Amino acid sequence: MAQVHDYTQRNWDDDATLDAPLREIQGTITAQTPMNAGDEVILCLRCRVDEVESLVEQAATWKAHISFLAPVSTKVISAAAPPQLLRQMVQQIGTAIQHSLFQQLEHSRSIDPITNIAGRSRLNVRLEQEWRRMRSNQMPLALILGEFDQQEAYRKTYGKQAYNDCLRQLTKAVNSSARRSGDLVAQYQESTLAILLPNTSLDDAICLAKKIRWRIKSLAIESDEVQTPHHFTMSLGITSITPSHALTPANLVAGTEASLRQAQRAGGDQLIWQEGIL
Repeated sequence: MAQVHDYTQRNWDDDATLDAPLREIQGTITAQTPMNAGDEVILCLRCRVDEVESLVEQAATWKAHISFLAPVSTKVISAAAPPQLLRQMVQQIGTAIQHSLFQQLEHSRSIDPITNIAGRSRLNVRLEQEWRRMRSNQMPLALILGEFDQQEAYRKTYGKQAYNDCLRQLTKAVNSSARRSGDLVAQYQESTLAILLPNTSLDDAICLAKKIRWRIKSLAIESDEVQTPHHFTMSLGITSITPSHALTPANLVAGTEASLRQAQRAGGDQLIWQEGIL
C-alpha cells in the first residue's frame, strides 16, 4: 500500500543533516520507514534563512537557522530510481538555502549587528561610488569621522551590555542628524562613526558636525544597568575635497583620520577640519 512521506511536518534537524559551506550545499534525507514505488514524498523546496551567525570557536564557519515555508512540490517515487529522485530534491533544497544564505551573509557584512547601521564594507563601496560620481561632476565629497570620548571608561564601569545599549542610543542620535537621502552614516570602528556626504562643502560639513556634537552633549543616556543618566562628548574630524585623478578615496580617509586624532589629542569634545589634501 502506498505511503505518504511528508517531510514538511517533521523536525528537519532530526530527519536530515545539512552540510553548508559557502560554495556548495549538500543535504541528506533519512527516512524513518522504507520507501517503495508509488509512495508520495512531500518536500518543501522553498526556504528562508532567518539568521546567520559566525562560530567563534571555528573560524570561517557559519551557523544558519533555516525555516521551511509551505510545501510547493509533491513527488511520486518511481519504481526505477527513488534514490536519484531524492538526491534531485535535496539538491534543489540546497540551491534555495545557498541563495538565501548568501543574501544573509551579504546583509551581515553590510549592516553592523549592534547599531543596525551600515557597516565598514558598505561604507567602502559607497565611498568608491561617490568618489567616481563626484569626480565626474566636479563636486566636493566630505567625510566626517566621530568617536565618543568616554566610551571605553563607560564599558569598563558598566559592562558590555550597557555599553551596547549606550552605543545604539548615541548612534541613533548621529544617524538622525544626517537627513539627506544621499548621506550615509556607517560604523567605521566599534566606537567610531563615519558620515559620508556627497556634494558637500567644508562649511556645510562643519555645520553638520557641530549639530552632531551638540546633540551628543545634550543626550542623557539611560540603561537598565545604569541607575543615573550618563552624558557623552564626541571628537570629530572633517575633510572635504573635490576628487581628481591625482587623488584616491584613501586620501580623503587619511586626512579625516588625522583630523580626528588631532581633535582627540586636544582633549576631546573638539572639531578639527581641513579642506583639500596637502
